[in-house]
Amino acid sequence: MEHIKTNRANFHILFLLSVFVLFSLFSCNQKNPTKEFQNDKGQLIIQEWYSLDKLKSETTYLKSDKSDFVYVAYNKDGRMIDSGRYVNDTITGFHKFYEDKTKLTHFENYKNGLLNGPHKAVYTGGVTSFEGYHKDGLSVGEWKFHYPDGRMITYEYYDSTGRVKYFRKYDDESNTVKITGNGIIGVFISKSLADTLLGVAEVAVPDNCTTHLKITGNGKVVFENNVSQPRVPFSIVNANTNLNFQLIITENKTGKEEKYSFEKTIK
Repeated sequence: MEHIKTNRANFHILFLLSVFVLFSLFSCNQKNPTKEFQNDKGQLIIQEWYSLDKLKSETTYLKSDKSDFVYVAYNKDGRMIDSGRYVNDTITGFHKFYEDKTKLTHFENYKNGLLNGPHKAVYTGGVTSFEGYHKDGLSVGEWKFHYPDGRMITYEYYDSTGRVKYFRKYDDESNTVKITGNGIIGVFISKSLADTLLGVAEVAVPDNCTTHLKITGNGKVVFENNVSQPRVPFSIVNANTNLNFQLIITENKTGKEEKYSFEKTIK
């Protein structure tokens, strides 16, 4: 009788262990189940799931050899945290991702694995954190950084080689606390048509300021106005002398002025 009780106890223990193992295996399999199928275009799609009703990621293969695919990932709350296209395992084109630590959504553009094109990050509330432009991985042109309420943090301007040419920093009350560099980034002659010279002046146009540009050549003013964009086109007839550029950046709040000048010889 005692022997029968022992066997029953052992059987009960083995049964519980078997149920536990099966439950563990089922749980593991259900933790991140996958699903493979083809869409209407015949492209292979592989999905990974947190659970039966929470999608973790989806990969759409645009080519049968899997060298070209689009990858999208989500967190457990259903927010998209990554989205991009990869060619030969190198990210290319538009890329969007969300940083949980900073609560920023990034919008980037890639070419041959390098950042190329507009780059922008947005706070959860919709305010732009920063925005600028990349060329072959380098920051170029205007870059603006903001607090979550939209107030400026810094205004930065980079040349074509990624060097900072102008830098302006603001405090919590939008007062300018630091300025370095030169507001005239550069002057570029694009082409000459008959007796007319065409060019572009590249200047800093910081927020909360008024930027005034004056260009003189051949003894007369060829351009003078307040500018709102950093690239200012100009044209000069019979340009055979020096060009003089004068830039005044006036802080709207205090009236304080920054003055910059630059001369370019026309050969």
